[in-house]
Amino acid sequence: TRYLPDRRDLNRHFPGSRKGSIASRIAHAYFQDIVSHCDMLVDFHTGSFDRSNLPQVRADLTNPEVLEFTRGFGATVMGRNMFGPIRGAWPDDTWTGWWGDEPPYHCDVFVLTHHPRASFSMQGGTTFHFVTDGLDTALARAREAAGGKDIRINNGVSTIRQALQA
Repeated sequence: TRYLPDRRDLNRHFPGSRKGSIASRIAHAYFQDIVSHCDMLVDFHTGSFDRSNLPQVRADLTNPEVLEFTRGFGATVMGRNMFGPIRGAWPDDTWTGWWGDEPPYHCDVFVLTHHPRASFSMQGGTTFHFVTDGLDTALARAREAAGGKDIRINNGVSTIRQALQA
């Protein structure tokens, strides 16, 4: 857990201080002894007391080295809610995601949905494909598209649970 015995949230104390609270000192030690020696770090965020968040990875995509790291993924699989807020049948093709004209994926993205929609491409090399026949099909298509690179499984909780059970 990220919570300490005094119920302080360690995540809220980075980069910390040598002379601060216990949480601040632990954050400082972690930052100095581990993080400062890394060229790159994948930082997974999760929920907290009385709340749950979807796991997410944050990245500074303006940093060329971080952007190159993200390009190590050959394909992405995500749940429909990660793609957008629309429920039910797609009313039209105007919604293209939360991220503007250039999504952060730079690869083929397979969106799990119960409602068909035509694939489309965006700036930066991202193409969205909509898969209506389940995770196994999405993973098979992602493996083919990835060309030997890793496959990123994005949010939704249901998508991640299915992938862990696959």
